Amino acid sequence: MYTPKISILLLTVVLTGCHVSNSLISTSILPSSNLTSNPGSIASPSIITEHNIIYGFNESHTLDISYRGDLISPVPAVLMIHGGSWISGDKSNMLKYRTAIIQEGYVYASMNYRLITNQATYLDMLEDIELAIAYIKTQTLGIPIDTTQIVLAGESAGAHLAMLFSYRNTSPIVIKFILALVPPLDFTDPNYINFGNTTNQLFLANQLMQTNIMNANELLENGYPQSWYDASPIHFLETAIPTLIGYGVLDELIPQSNYVRFLEKVGEINAPVEAILFANSGHALDNDPIQLEELFNSFFLSIKNITYQSYPLTFNTHMGILTI
Repeated sequence: MYTPKISILLLTVVLTGCHVSNSLISTSILPSSNLTSNPGSIASPSIITEHNIIYGFNESHTLDISYRGDLISPVPAVLMIHGGSWISGDKSNMLKYRTAIIQEGYVYASMNYRLITNQATYLDMLEDIELAIAYIKTQTLGIPIDTTQIVLAGESAGAHLAMLFSYRNTSPIVIKFILALVPPLDFTDPNYINFGNTTNQLFLANQLMQTNIMNANELLENGYPQSWYDASPIHFLETAIPTLIGYGVLDELIPQSNYVRFLEKVGEINAPVEAILFANSGHALDNDPIQLEELFNSFFLSIKNITYQSYPLTFNTHMGILTI
């Protein structure tokens, strides 16, 4: 039987209110790249960025794409999905990851999507991910993107959506890997709705899943609505793709039982999921720099093994100074 890898022998959980700390996400923490345009030169390649690309029909449907200006052969994109409890946040929250992703030889993409404030449900948000990926596949001919494969990465609510979409939806581009930082995994966990601010948890869940549950006792008495099951990645683990999760023991937004239940099922069905525990951190993963470095080393190693098996990277060696 497969045993999910956990870096420390403790278990915990996470949800969606804040982002991973910007202070720890830097080139000093993230693994340095050995992909250089000219090993004999100290000049950095240019970075080309296209801002606020419209990928759909709603004003929230905007996408930023950045890539090395010296790329010749197409490379996979890493599509970032921001957090914010499904009710707030912006694609700019993910900029702290851009340099490392580009240095490692990938195209960086970050998307906005419809939120609860737009009366959006989780199904609308999944539709937005599909629209963004479809745009990347069909409308980026001038950008060196490999449109046969893609990687998804998200924080908090965005990590939940990345996992849920990849596990249950058909993607326009084959999704090869998911990086999920502090994702909520199981709305049908009895401890979930009573953890932290119950009123806030219930409000978000009702809005996200189009229900009208008045209190937690109603769930215990009548059972969980089908939409609560359908919005929980734990119930789609049978069709999971390779996933790396980072979560904190001291997470203040998700009960420990959420991850315990998820990882137990991972072990039972031999799902391709690895989890790295941040023993001293809460939802922001801000107090375990060694684990953060381990997580990103594992992430980049994993996606390189998956996405770069069939072709080498080639760069134009005549590009100039870094410009953003």
